[in-house]
Amino acid sequence: MERSASSTSTTDHAEVEQTRSARGPAGACGQASRRRLLALLAGTTLGLATALGGHVSNGRRAGGIVLAAGPAACDSPPHEPAPFAPPDGRTGWQAPSGALVTTIQASGGQYRYAVGGQPETIRGMGYSPVLDGLSPDVRRQRLDRDLALMAAAGVNTLIGWDPAVLDGLALDVAWQVGLGVALPFDVDFTADLSSPAVRRGFLDTIRAWVEQYHLHPALRLWAVGNEVLQRTVPPSWCASPPTVEQAAWAEAWSRLLLEAADLIHDLDPAHPVLYREAEDAYAPWLARALAKRPADRSWLVYGVNAYTPRLADIVEAWPARGIPTSLLISEFAPLNASRGERSAGFREQWAAIRAHPEYVLGGAVYVWSTDGPEAVDRQFGLVDGAGQPVDDALEAVATLYHDDARERAARAPTVAAAEGAAS
Repeated sequence: MERSASSTSTTDHAEVEQTRSARGPAGACGQASRRRLLALLAGTTLGLATALGGHVSNGRRAGGIVLAAGPAACDSPPHEPAPFAPPDGRTGWQAPSGALVTTIQASGGQYRYAVGGQPETIRGMGYSPVLDGLSPDVRRQRLDRDLALMAAAGVNTLIGWDPAVLDGLALDVAWQVGLGVALPFDVDFTADLSSPAVRRGFLDTIRAWVEQYHLHPALRLWAVGNEVLQRTVPPSWCASPPTVEQAAWAEAWSRLLLEAADLIHDLDPAHPVLYREAEDAYAPWLARALAKRPADRSWLVYGVNAYTPRLADIVEAWPARGIPTSLLISEFAPLNASRGERSAGFREQWAAIRAHPEYVLGGAVYVWSTDGPEAVDRQFGLVDGAGQPVDDALEAVATLYHDDARERAARAPTVAAAEGAAS
């Protein structure tokens, strides 16, 4: 989910980190909810500024029109909630060992995503329920229920944020119901990236994570980091540039991200690597890092989290952003729609996502359940804690996803014939 623009003191940050590590619904809820809602409002302001041909600044002006409030992200990036803990290396899994190879074929600025050799659209679902404190059996029952419901709704890819939620058990259940998983690895945005020991430790942890899960048949993508730059540097559309310290950290992270991505690909060429950010406001950092380290990285995917009408603009303009990768809308939902009024928004957003299948791999709805760790989950969730739909939004998403699957299946013989002729 997109991050808000509030900040905390060192003491507050430590308290939030402790709460987040425990993943209790109380305590983390207020901080994270403010963070997310303010970020979404910032995106709305950006959309207005873009439409008016101006920019957003602390002067709160867009295209000559003074706005009621500018996004606080230009003043100070958010510094909460604390990052999730790294994956637990002791967590095992029991599915039959053997990777289902996932590829992205690139040619002339077009990208084709395939699983086991079969082209697919990523029809994703964000998943972040509070599962802490549940016994293994109860947690398994919850995963069995939720993931089966997702599969029935046409979802084919699970996307999340917390390695403790999407772990070996979740991978096992996903495999049993036919879902793939974008396996998350959260990043400590407070780390001192100028330290060789810190960078080395980060890459060592990445290596262990890949070795732990690379042969699981439900694995689809390695999802390294989510909105890391959004929590450390102002968006590119702010009038004021980042501070020297902010720019140094963002450049260091962008370099380290590429090092990590290249390491993952060297260890496991059978699965692409995904990096996610808030809208496209932080894309220039990665674009510059890629320009400094040019290589064929067709397996690298840039994920955009977008909730406003700017989603369509982001998709249309992506080829001009300077990042030679495919695009995934890694979070989407209609921002201001009330329950019972979300279906039209989901249809419009999915149409925008599917308008350019030549470089957009698909999208992931935010979010499955209302009983996630943050108050905004109550707003965006499709089902309640008992797995019951809260309105008609799930039905609308299921229709979109099933229609997409049928259309792709209908095109498959034609695509196969064309590829055979070309070869």
